Amino acid sequence: MAALFATRLRRLRLNAGLTQTQLGHRTHTHPTRINQLERTTGAKPTLELTRSLDKAVGGDELLTELWPHVYRETYPDWAKPSWNARNGLWSSGSSLRQSCPVCCRPRTTPVQC
Repeated sequence: MAALFATRLRRLRLNAGLTQTQLGHRTHTHPTRINQLERTTGAKPTLELTRSLDKAVGGDELLTELWPHVYRETYPDWAKPSWNARNGLWSSGSSLRQSCPVCCRPRTTPVQC
């Protein structure tokens, strides 16, 4: 859904005859953030920003209707926590969270509760 949001945003911006910089000024957003949204590389847009973008490009709430689906979209695989059976810890990215997956209490050793 993020890709669909990005495509619609770009298409609406171009149809409105706006550059990313102009859209950024109209929505009080940095042009780099507009670029990130169009390329789906940054954080997901907030509802407030989505409404502002819709208004600026004359999207008739097309982006606002997509927002709940984009916001609920799952995180990419590299960001999902995963269970490491070898040491019995949850990992998220490069850091390890030492807690039990059942009771969520902090754990100091890799044993089951």
